Amino acid sequence: MNGITRFVILNGLPLNAFPFPSFSLRVVKTNLEEIKRIRDMYEVDNEEYRFANYVRHSGTLKLLSQKLGVNFEANAGLYQYKKGDIIYVITLNNPQRGKEETEISENDISVYKIIVTA
Repeated sequence: MNGITRFVILNGLPLNAFPFPSFSLRVVKTNLEEIKRIRDMYEVDNEEYRFANYVRHSGTLKLLSQKLGVNFEANAGLYQYKKGDIIYVITLNNPQRGKEETEISENDISVYKIIVTA
């Protein structure tokens, strides 16, 4: 495989992150277990594969770290698509503006895999 495959974790999907004049997105609802299976299949600790996290929510980061065995830190950076990215969007089911949930479970989130076609 050429280049680095990134497992991208987002809390939203910024359409301006895709540098194409025309593209399609296929959205598939999934779960954290799939991310874990894919991570294990690709041996993410290998230098060819890595996580690129763009989530700031502390409760979500804590849950991801526990379930995926990766130390995620808050990241307020802007995501830009790179060919080969494996994209997952993780959202809170019932977000409340101004309220920071620090303890959440898998029942509190929805996980989506994004497949890009350009």
